[in-house]
Amino acid sequence: MIGLSGRGATRSLHQSFGVQCEGLGLDALVVIVKKFESNDFGFWKANWGLGTAIVVSCAVIALVTYVALILDHHFGDYGQQVPFPEVKDWSSVRITLDRDLCGPVCPAYAVELHGDGTVVFQERNCETGFNRPERISQAAVEALLAKFRAANFLSLRDQYVRGDAFDFPTVTLSLSYDGVSKTVIDYAGELKGMPLVVRDLQNAIDETAQTARWATGPGRPCFGLVKLG
Repeated sequence: MIGLSGRGATRSLHQSFGVQCEGLGLDALVVIVKKFESNDFGFWKANWGLGTAIVVSCAVIALVTYVALILDHHFGDYGQQVPFPEVKDWSSVRITLDRDLCGPVCPAYAVELHGDGTVVFQERNCETGFNRPERISQAAVEALLAKFRAANFLSLRDQYVRGDAFDFPTVTLSLSYDGVSKTVIDYAGELKGMPLVVRDLQNAIDETAQTARWATGPGRPCFGLVKLG
């Protein structure tokens, strides 16, 4: 939808101007702030132009970068626009996050949230392995679904896969309710124009289901993958 994504704009800005604010420019800015705190007005008079230029340029870069990231969240590489219907039957709601292996360090598991608040976590390589049902509030599921709506999830592309990328986890997001179904596959997706909001949704599912207590707890590295359904 937009020729230069927020991520691309941010990268271009960093390459063009980042050194100014992160290297010598940042050092100079620190000196200016310290001089300001010490009320050394002689320094300010002698270096007003330099200090002002550095502060203004870094502020502009920060503002443009922030706006670019916002645009990337909402106007990344989407597919055809699809309406997001209201949920009629909450018992039909299924939200699934499936994380695959990425070498020896990534937890691999699947977690599914139901509309009534049921949470099912599955894996197979944590000591003895388990399939653990839990429950959260339906309000938490409703809040999570609202994030999918805000992200325009049904209009995302079916996959964001960078074929030449190496050792990334495959992360699959699925949402279904009332006969509506959508799955998005992410493999190094940010390198293929995937909107950053997809990563936000992945993390939101983990936070809502509190998967860290099973996926990364002591003695439970959760290597290996179990698909739901």
